[in-house]
Amino acid sequence: MTDLKQNPFLISPPQGEALQREWHTGAWPARWIAHPDATNSPSVTAYRRTFTVAEDVALRIHVSADERYALYLDGERIGRGPERGDRHHWFFETYTLHLPAGEHRLVALVWVLGEHAPLAQFSVSPGFILACDDPERIAMLATGVASWEAKRLEGFTFFKNNLGFGVGANVDIDGARFAWGFERGEGDGWGAPLVGDEGISAGSFDQHGTLSTAHHLTPATLPGMRAALWRKGIVRHVATVEDAGNVLSVPLNSSADLPDEHAAWETLLHGVAPLTVPAHTQRRVLIDLNDYVCAYTHLATSGGAGAVLRVSWAESLYDDPISAWWDIFHAHKGNRDAVEGKYYCGEGDIFRPDGGEHRVFENLWWKAGRYVEVLVVTADAPLRIENLDFLETRYPLEPEAQFHASDPRFTQIWPIMVRALQMCSHETYMDCPFYEQLMYVGDTRLEALVTYCLTRDDHLPRKAITLFDVSRFPHGLTQARYPCRSTQLIPPFSLWWCGMVYDYALWRDDADFVRARMPGVRAVIDAFLSYRNAAGLVEAPPGWNYVDWTTDPAWHRGVPPDGEGGVNGILNWHFVLALTYAATLEDWLGEPENAARMRRYAQAAAQATT
Repeated sequence: MTDLKQNPFLISPPQGEALQREWHTGAWPARWIAHPDATNSPSVTAYRRTFTVAEDVALRIHVSADERYALYLDGERIGRGPERGDRHHWFFETYTLHLPAGEHRLVALVWVLGEHAPLAQFSVSPGFILACDDPERIAMLATGVASWEAKRLEGFTFFKNNLGFGVGANVDIDGARFAWGFERGEGDGWGAPLVGDEGISAGSFDQHGTLSTAHHLTPATLPGMRAALWRKGIVRHVATVEDAGNVLSVPLNSSADLPDEHAAWETLLHGVAPLTVPAHTQRRVLIDLNDYVCAYTHLATSGGAGAVLRVSWAESLYDDPISAWWDIFHAHKGNRDAVEGKYYCGEGDIFRPDGGEHRVFENLWWKAGRYVEVLVVTADAPLRIENLDFLETRYPLEPEAQFHASDPRFTQIWPIMVRALQMCSHETYMDCPFYEQLMYVGDTRLEALVTYCLTRDDHLPRKAITLFDVSRFPHGLTQARYPCRSTQLIPPFSLWWCGMVYDYALWRDDADFVRARMPGVRAVIDAFLSYRNAAGLVEAPPGWNYVDWTTDPAWHRGVPPDGEGGVNGILNWHFVLALTYAATLEDWLGEPENAARMRRYAQAAAQATT
């Protein structure tokens, strides 16, 4: 497996930013293609194109898909995407292919989960699109023009994730039905795809296609996600399992541990040597990754027909027995380093070897946590596990700043805080990588502020600010979380989005970006002004006027007293603060009339609230 800490094929910002001008308007010289039986129901499809170049050449291609893709060149995965956005910001990645003379093959693995997809994942209509810069190569490479082929990949079953809200389904991959070698374009069953609409750039002056099927394509704004093998795991427990379907209530006791087997499993984890599980054996293996990790599973096996492997993830172990998955929300975690007597409850994917040699299983979307449980059940044949790797994925945020404090406790928690931000930074910021994977304004403002302190890289904060801006409801307020198929309105979060724009102006010398956000800032202010009563106080706007969780019974679901239809002081003072932010921004941007208006409203609101 290739270790791609820095993807040599992917063109990342700032190079990618030039594409905003180059590929911003008009139709693409390519069309969307899809499997003839494509629907919004869960499915996995492969697309292939075989071509020949007469001499060594460097080709630049632009790629996107609905919903997600993995791209392979001559059997090697060179990228994943598209970067997460929405229908009006459907991102495409750009790759440079350095090709020696001869025959080559591009293959794209594209999957659609529909309602089973993560809530942050939008879909318009299933399909794949690829275009190239060189006009002379369009007939050779462009989808809808060149002779691409499609094939439905069987063997994928998706099942509900019971612990995570909105993170999408788990996958069960059946090796007996899987199209082995698809990434090299092998096998039969390939046929002509359905050719759809032209690719349309987000800034196109002529929107081709119907309103329901148009993807507004725009260049990816972020560098590629980190992809590096995680080799720091250790084995904490190995045990025989009596009932593989009922391990929630079985504690991790040392009396059941098989310490002589730890070394073999750790050797496997560190990529040193394979491991063989005998026939008619059930093993439960607990791996401690020694840190919080977001990663794809990469499993390679030989033999073992009829075996089942479940690789599941958990953030922590629990002090209490878990008799059903919903118990996890009330269970006590205790010391997260401890294993003895603890209970495991996690979520993950299932892989079913077919007995073939050198079978490689990979899940489609990453998992998160510190502990990984591998549950292995073999049938009539031994199973040889050749690799069990975890490929870490996250936004490539690395601290450029240093932190020192006279209190050594702060020095100890500094790495933990940095890691927490890294684990919540992907194609968007996230509130939590295990449970939701959604970007909320309330969490994101803090994450962006820390990012400004840690690094000069501000691609992710800019994307967050922009996506919340375009999430706006007609009345002017932003959505509370975005991108998200399930809309949510938390009016105070719109005020905090104004704070995000203000923070960016303070930390970055980028007047053009801030100026472009000001229509949105003004829309939020005007929306709140429309909710003032005769006394000049803001009456709670419709929506969830969440401020914070508290045990005070007067606070309903995090909403302060009179925050649902009445007048609340916290909400009004938040509005005053947002007005002062807006006034300062208007002054900085040379808009004294607008600044005066904002200050006048701020003074009036403060007087009314006092």
